[in-house]
Amino acid sequence: MGPLNGIRVIDLGRHRPGRGAPSWSPAWEPRSSRSNACKQSAYWVQYNSGKKSLSMDLRKEEAKTALRKLIKVSDVVVQNFRPGTIDEMGFGYDVVKKLNPRIIMANVSAYGQFGPYRRDARADGDHDDEGRHRSLHAPRRGRGAGEHQDSRPWERRAMVEVPDFLAGTIAVSGDFWHFGRTPAIVGSTPKVGEHNEEVLSLLGYSKEEIAKLYANDVIGNWDHYDTVPG
Repeated sequence: MGPLNGIRVIDLGRHRPGRGAPSWSPAWEPRSSRSNACKQSAYWVQYNSGKKSLSMDLRKEEAKTALRKLIKVSDVVVQNFRPGTIDEMGFGYDVVKKLNPRIIMANVSAYGQFGPYRRDARADGDHDDEGRHRSLHAPRRGRGAGEHQDSRPWERRAMVEVPDFLAGTIAVSGDFWHFGRTPAIVGSTPKVGEHNEEVLSLLGYSKEEIAKLYANDVIGNWDHYDTVPG
């Protein structure tokens, strides 16, 4: 039995950050449902394996009714529309919380929910550019040392989609932090939040990194670590 057995997650994610956050479901055994378009690809299968999927248009009332029913029996909603879009659809946090006071909502967007660029739609390659990460992978050509004269700089990128992957990982970590602060009991499983170490280790965190999360008050159960090892 996985550490999140019994947790139900609604995945409304689009592209890697949103879909990546709930993609831990096969390993940790929460029940994950997602709304999606009908087309499928290898990419789609990779990020939606193990989820129960259905196709719905959330701008239609019939679909909204179905989603409301799901929210009432779920624990987490993950979405990464532009800030404000989910509210326009009628499923902002205030509305969702009235349907299910225990619900946790993870909003994943390119520039957060409140900043000056919050309405901008961006993905991994854009963040590589803005952080100058892409320049580290461009071939060094030209007359001077370190001078870039790449004829196709837009094709240079990291081999791994680092910003998108991290966005999904951080969103999942935030869910666990909220789980650790709630007294909710899901079915016959132990209190949610008692498996923080197991879940974070499955995400790839080392023992030292987990200790820092506790020490820096990022996640609960502060009695586990008073100081950071080393």
